[in-house]
Amino acid sequence: EPGYFKFTLRLNEPVVASGRTVLPAGDVYFNAKIDGGQSGGGDTAGDGGGEKSVRLTAGVATIKRDVKASFLGADYSGIMAEYIVV
Repeated sequence: EPGYFKFTLRLNEPVVASGRTVLPAGDVYFNAKIDGGQSGGGDTAGDGGGEKSVRLTAGVATIKRDVKASFLGADYSGIMAEYIVV
């Protein structure tokens, strides 16, 4: 989608803050809005290449949680999932 930067970050370990798990290990999906009216501060690498920085202004981080499911004794866990905005 134009104007948005989408990427996935794989967490090998959970993110813990104040003794509480805030993000479980696994993939975290990011969708951030690019601020089109605000360009970056010139040569960010300092090598004269003129690369411009990009400002991300708003967005969401989403995780996928598998839903445990079974039917007539068969385990269907992993087939169904829900996506949760964190």
